[in-house]
Order: sequence, then structure tokens, then C-alpha cells
Amino acid sequence: MRAQAGSGDPHSTVEWRQSRFSSSGEQPDSRAKAPDQENCFDRLCDALLGSIFERALWKPCLLQHQARDRVRLEAVCKRFQEVVRVTGCLEWDLDNGPQTEQNFVRYALGSRCKGLLRKVVLKAERPLALMGVLQAVLPHLVNTLQEFYLVLDFSEEDAQSIDWGRILVMLQECKHLVALHIFLWESGWHRPAVVLDSSKLPKPFLKLRDLSLFGFAAPSTGIQSFFQSFPSLENVELHQLEGHDYVQSSSSSLKSAVLWGRMIYGLDGLVVPRSLRVVAGLLDSESSGVREKALEMLADLSHDGKPEKPVNEAIANAPGCLQKLVNLLGVQREYEQKEALMILDNLAEHWHNRMAIVTCPGSLQQLLSLFKSNCEDTRGTAASALGSLAQHPEACVVAIQLVPAILQGLVDLLDDEDRAMQSIALQALVHFANDYDNSAFIVALSGGLAKLVSLLQSGSAELATGAADCLQRLAKYDTAEAVARAPGCLEGLVNLLGSSSTHTREKAAWALTTLAELDESAQRIPLVPGFWHKLVECLDPSIGDDATWSEYLQEDAVSLLANVGSEIGVMEAIASIPGSLHVIVNVLDSWMVPSVRSAVWILLEMVRGDMQTRKALAELPGVLQKLEGIVDYEDFEDVHVEAAELLEMLR
Repeated sequence: MRAQAGSGDPHSTVEWRQSRFSSSGEQPDSRAKAPDQENCFDRLCDALLGSIFERALWKPCLLQHQARDRVRLEAVCKRFQEVVRVTGCLEWDLDNGPQTEQNFVRYALGSRCKGLLRKVVLKAERPLALMGVLQAVLPHLVNTLQEFYLVLDFSEEDAQSIDWGRILVMLQECKHLVALHIFLWESGWHRPAVVLDSSKLPKPFLKLRDLSLFGFAAPSTGIQSFFQSFPSLENVELHQLEGHDYVQSSSSSLKSAVLWGRMIYGLDGLVVPRSLRVVAGLLDSESSGVREKALEMLADLSHDGKPEKPVNEAIANAPGCLQKLVNLLGVQREYEQKEALMILDNLAEHWHNRMAIVTCPGSLQQLLSLFKSNCEDTRGTAASALGSLAQHPEACVVAIQLVPAILQGLVDLLDDEDRAMQSIALQALVHFANDYDNSAFIVALSGGLAKLVSLLQSGSAELATGAADCLQRLAKYDTAEAVARAPGCLEGLVNLLGSSSTHTREKAAWALTTLAELDESAQRIPLVPGFWHKLVECLDPSIGDDATWSEYLQEDAVSLLANVGSEIGVMEAIASIPGSLHVIVNVLDSWMVPSVRSAVWILLEMVRGDMQTRKALAELPGVLQKLEGIVDYEDFEDVHVEAAELLEMLR
């Protein structure tokens, strides 16, 4: 019975188990199949089953447990054993336990693999072990080997001690080799560990199409001869030596070339190099040391890789990379969590990555959970990442649809003791507030408006500016009335019109201008003490610490003045400020119809009954031409009548 059970036949195994149970009085396992029940694998032909096994066993960029899985599949039954052999793929860690090298050589050259291996992945940490294995195995693979991968965790010194020319010569004997990938962990992205000597290649790799040598550079002399050794090359990845044009010296058959170094060439966002796939594949390694090293490499590439945009897009496009980074946000190991978060924050700064991150399962929930971290850096980085994601309009909407609690989390951070944290949360809220539905959510949140209004009087120009910016965006929609009625809101914004920061004044003026589109607010704003004095000063061209923001501020002030009307003496006060007429005339060049309409209205109010102001305005260079342009321009149809009236008065 025992011999029959070990024969590999699933049916005989079931019969043996049932006879054992009946003789002992035990109940058979409910999972055991009846003798006449069909084995589902019998429905699959060997070719289809082999294709399934190959997909499971050949994942050279993941480097997980394919060798273990292969042995387990072989142990199921004789048929599985035969089908696994035919797949021809094998991955092995040469440092996974004692006598691993001997076990690999014995297995690779034994009856289960002999004459069938087409694809091989080897991981090694010791140069001597690697050389011995290659010398023993490669001569037996010259007629079958098609793809060969080496992932090497050597020091730079050990890597330089290896006779790479000898290894390449051995690989040249493999007649059908089409893909060769060697990855040196310790090299990093920016400089090579080994410079190859192409003179040691006695003959070309005739069929090699895919070459990845991470950590290796072609020689500074003889680059041309190096590429001549690969006449069929289509895809290449290696490090470059400074000042050498590798692509121009390469084969004309090349479809893609990625060159690592201080400046990385060949990445366009869509190209994901083999080395990057390997690093991404190691993010979920069972070894914490391997995970940390992979995270450090990705963090270095994301932060320092140039050019920045294609580098970070390539990282995000690496298969499984985003999901693995998101998964690491939930681990208990603080170092891994922080590194993964920092990488995601860097990736989120780039437009094309944002929707992919938002729709990555669990990403938003994990970022939100980090708002409650005891570490200020972690809370700030999580809020920063969400703020970047919110800059993508579609991603912003999807994010709140998936996890509405994000907004409450950001509002809660406005109470944080760290002002930098408050500022980051504010910027994120500003982006989320651009959406109509999100603005309603923010206003409805407990304490949302009250916290924003309190920050107007925080004493920090940065926080006050951010709060005014957020309130302006909330005031664009149906929530405007709630914003205007929030206790202290109008007073706080008017107070900021007198800020020493032009940027802060502009944001306050913009928010007040938006709120003044409501009749009730337009009546209440001028009643705030000091409003007229501060508003008139905004039109003084001599006041301001930033030319760009001064221009925006002046345009906002003109629009605000038109929205709230004016009391007696205001127009005269504005006209008395040297250069104020010129400021208002410049607004006539705005592409925004409301701003142009406001400027025309103010100028009309100033010149009616005041011949001195009318004369001064008419003498300003270009004013008549600007008004004529407004009258003739169809987009300013709503202003034609007022502009024509003003033009007639000035002629």
C-alpha cells in the first residue's frame, strides 16, 4: 500500500487512504476524492499545464521562492514532475543554507533538468561560490540556455576581483542565449562598480538581443568594439562613463538603451528597465535586510535621479511597485514605513503618477492612518503626499469618493502643535477645496471653518495666507454664504489687507472679492473698521515686496472696490496716490472680464465731475488704445457701453 501511495498516481493515493480509514474505523478526510471522481488536471493537456507552471515558476524579477515551488510541484505526482522538467526554468539562491552550491549543481545536472534548462536565475553573495557553480554548470547548457540572470550581493571590491571576461566567454558558448542580465546590488544607480574589458571577448554574442549589466560600464576606450560584440542587440542597460556617447557608438539595431549615471538616459516614463523591476520585486522579500536595501535604492533614485520626471514615472510604472510601497505603509517596522512613505511622497509630486497612486488599493486609507502617527515627520509627509495627489482634479474627486474621512483628518491636523504640519494640511485642503462637492464637505465638517478663520489671526504669514487661500476657494461655490457668516471671517480677511506680505494681502483681497459677489457680504465688508484705508493702500504701487504678487493684488483690489461700491471721498483718495491711475489702467489689459469691467467702472467714477483727474487719465500713455481695444473685442461685450462712454469723455 505504501509503495502504491508513493507512486505519484492521485487515484491510487485516494484508494490507499480510504482502505486505511475503513480498517481502523476512522472517518475519511472530507477533502479526499471518491475513486470515480474526475481529476480536474486530467482535463488539461501537458502543453497548457506546462504554460501554467512556467508562469508560476518563471518570475526573474521577483526572486522569491520559485525553486521551492518547483520542488513542491515535482513532488505531487509523476505527471507534474515531467511537466515541470519541460518548463526548463530554474531559480536558485546559492547562499540559502549549507551545501547549497553542491545541491544546485547536482539538481541542475541531474535527470530532472539535464538537457532541458532554458532559463536560469542565480542569486549569490560569495564570488568563489559563483565562479565554481558557473564553471560546473554552464558547459552543460551550451545547447539549451536562452535566458540567464545573476543577482549578486557583492561588495564593490569583491565584484572587481571576479574575472568577468572569463564569465562572458563561458556564456558566449551558449549558442541560443538571447537575454543576459547581471545585477550588482552594491553599485547603486549613479556610478559603476566594474569597468569591463571588451578585448577579452573573442567572438560576438550572435543571438543576444536583451542585455542588462547593472553596475557595469563599457570601457572608456573601445566602446565601439564593445557594442560590436552584440550585433543583434535590441535592448541594453548599463552604466556609463562620464563624457562618452554610448548610444551613438552602439548597434543600429537598438530599440532602447538605458544608461545609468549622474544623468540617466533612455527613460521616458514608459520604459521600465530590468534593474528597476528587480529592485521593485524585492520590496516584499521575506528578508527585512533585503527590503530595506531595495527601499534605500528606490529612495535614492526617486530623490536624486535626473531627469526627475521620467525617473519617477518609471518607478511608478514598475510592475507591482506602488502596491508594495503602499503595503509597507502598514508594517510595524518604522524605518521601512518611513522610507516607503517618502518614496510615495516623491512619486506623488508628478502629475502622471497621481491617479495611479489614488487608485492603488489601500493607498488612501494607509496615508490617512499615518495622520495619527506619533512622529511629526510621518504625519507631515503623509499630509504632503495627499496634498500632491489633490492637485490632480480627477484624482482629487476620486480620493474623496473612496475615503471621505481624508478631509476630516486634514482639518484635525490644523490643530497640530507644529506649524509646519498645519501649513502642510492647509495646502492639501486648498487643493481639495477646488472641487465643488469637496467644498461642501469641508464646510460641513465639525470645526472646519472655525479653524480656518482662527488661522487668519495666527500671527504666521504662511498660515494666514494658506487659510485665506482656502477660504477663497470655499467661497466660489454655494458654500460662500456659510463662509461669509463664519464669526470673524470678514474681519480676519480685512485685517490681512494690511499685512507686510504682499502674497498674504493678495490672498485676502482675492477671498474678499469672491465673497463680495454676494450682496449681503458686499454690504458687510465695508463696515469692517479700517477696510477703506487698507484697500486704498493696496492700489499704491510703491507698497509691496514682490512685483508679481503686487500685480495680482492690485487687480484683486480693483475688483473688490467695484464689488463693494465706494463711499464719499474714496475715489478722491485713490486719485491722490501717485501712480494709482496707472495701476488701474494696467488692469485694462487683464484677460478676465470681471477685472476689466471693474477697472472701467472705477475710472468712470473717478473722472465724473473731476476734470483734473480726467485730464491726468487722458494723458497716460496707451489708455485710449486700451479702451478702443476693449470696445472692439467681442469677449468684452458686457463692458462695451461703459468703455465707450469713458473713451468719449477722455477724447
